[in-house]
Amino acid sequence: MISFQGDMSTKYSSLLINTFLYASKQLDDDLYRSSALSNLGQLCTVLKYSLSKHLVEILTALKSYLSIFESNEVRRASILVCELLCQSLDQTTWLTILGNELPAFYHLISQLYKNDRDEIVRLHAQLALEGLNRISREFLQPPVILEKKIRILS
Repeated sequence: MISFQGDMSTKYSSLLINTFLYASKQLDDDLYRSSALSNLGQLCTVLKYSLSKHLVEILTALKSYLSIFESNEVRRASILVCELLCQSLDQTTWLTILGNELPAFYHLISQLYKNDRDEIVRLHAQLALEGLNRISREFLQPPVILEKKIRILS
């Protein structure tokens, strides 16, 4: 659905995010919830920088879905959204918006990677951890550009 909208998603971002979050809270159908979370993940990859005002709300919902007992489909979709967020957002977005939330989020994903019984959840947790580790490395060790000018004297 999101791929059809493309750049128009930014105009309706608040409406779409609220719709997908509301749909993910419906308790009667796990497939419906996981579909809403999957669409939310696709929307997050499209929005990137326009996501900042909703990011705390999205992560709070994802942490609750991953912390409490949910069906495998909902947990898989939740960790998929986490993975897509970790891969699509840059370090300034993570550190400026989620500076205080980042350690708890990292710990939750790390625990899922180490202790979860579902292989798909563990795979997505591993990919999300790799994304967070990349963000941490970029912050702690910024790239050094070595440049040397060579001039030929004639």
